[in-house]
Amino acid sequence: PMGFTKRVAIKRLRTSVLEDNPKVVQALINEARIGGLLHHGNIVDILEFGEVDGRYYMALEYVDGPTLAEVIQACRMNRVLVPRFAVIDIAVGVCRGLHHAHTLRGLDKKPLGLIHRDIKPSNLILDAEGRAKILDFGIAKAASNLYATTTSAVVKGTPRYMSPEQVEGGILSARSDIFSFGVVLYEAITGHLLF
Repeated sequence: PMGFTKRVAIKRLRTSVLEDNPKVVQALINEARIGGLLHHGNIVDILEFGEVDGRYYMALEYVDGPTLAEVIQACRMNRVLVPRFAVIDIAVGVCRGLHHAHTLRGLDKKPLGLIHRDIKPSNLILDAEGRAKILDFGIAKAASNLYATTTSAVVKGTPRYMSPEQVEGGILSARSDIFSFGVVLYEAITGHLLF
């Protein structure tokens, strides 16, 4: 109305994905529920969740910048390392965002026990000012069934960044995300994968 516009990123499910696994709709719904509670400068904001013609979508904050994976890859190609001051800024921002997620309380004021479970360079994006933001709480684990995207018995994530307890299917805590982020920082500082 009256010329109002806002750039957003749209996340939606392909029809082929839905046909292969109808449970992904529930995962998207739960990601939207979690995202609706997460409001922090270092987490990509979910602005809207809806359905059009039987297809679900999320409208997310549009972040005009590269992922940390793209930054690391560009540095590798140019045979330089990510500047240490930039890695420190990224580390501070991601830690702030993770702390917000890990200490988040539900509408009933009870701790959600939220764990991202997939912290990796491609799930960290930098905005135009260089501020790091966490993406994709799609496989997050929460203590509450209302917000859980999968059962706790399901091992999900990216193996090279997983904590030992996550790889083994053990009980996870916020420490698992911190471990994963340490692996990411090692890669950002050295230009090499830790595992």
